[in-house]
Amino acid sequence: MAAPENRLNLALFGLLNVAAFRAWFLRRLRLPEGSVVYPPQNVAGGRPDFVAIGPNGGVQCWIEVELGPPDSAQLKNYRATLDEPVICIAGTADGDLELGEIADAVRQLQPDLAEQEQLSARVLLDLIGLLAGKADSWSYVEPEEHLRQQPLIAALAERLPDRIIFGTPPLPPGKVLVATITQKGWTLRVYSHASETDRSFSVMWNQAVGRGVARVPSQARLSRHLPNGDAASNYATWLAEEFDVDVSNLSERQSAPVPELMLLERTDELAALLEAMSVAG
Repeated sequence: MAAPENRLNLALFGLLNVAAFRAWFLRRLRLPEGSVVYPPQNVAGGRPDFVAIGPNGGVQCWIEVELGPPDSAQLKNYRATLDEPVICIAGTADGDLELGEIADAVRQLQPDLAEQEQLSARVLLDLIGLLAGKADSWSYVEPEEHLRQQPLIAALAERLPDRIIFGTPPLPPGKVLVATITQKGWTLRVYSHASETDRSFSVMWNQAVGRGVARVPSQARLSRHLPNGDAASNYATWLAEEFDVDVSNLSERQSAPVPELMLLERTDELAALLEAMSVAG
């Protein structure tokens, strides 16, 4: 994966020269306005892909980019040897920032990009679309107590005690897995006989607890996993009617944000929809 990730990093570096994208990127990672992000000089033992330098000249954080899930062992090593925070941008929902969210931002800016910037955008979008993948089953670890006690997760577990499982894949159909890789966020995966791909799929995730925002997949992705019946369309309709979040027009790899507090107010409805998707087919 090294060569594709190198191309991805070059495309991302090119887009950081676009003022609008750089401003979004810095805001999203909560970095000071005026920070600069660039590939650092390598040293023995390696370095993350990017370093962020603040306006005062000091290192704000390091940034590692993965087309797949976060490399937990590598991140642990970086965090043990570097004094500043290490942020992971990943191809799954288990990093601090998902590549799919970057792709969403780039698509919005594309019409206004210059020719060379358009090239960087196309390379980045193509690589994310083709290669950014799901977490492998071995990547997941059992969620720790602080994730189990997140208000939305705890409320769902209370309503679906026989269906929600905290652990690692695989699970039998009819179950909903609460999973994590980095212990910084969670993913809800539904296991269903009706899924014609790998029998499981993510229906909601939070990349970093504490920010108060969960993300939901496109209707295209839901429908690919649940091609028959109304379970996928009912979930999409609920998101549109209750939260004004329209996932019907998103491309398959896109996702949309939903405030967790709003979801918490409708936990009964969400629990019923999760149950319906898990027993579909």
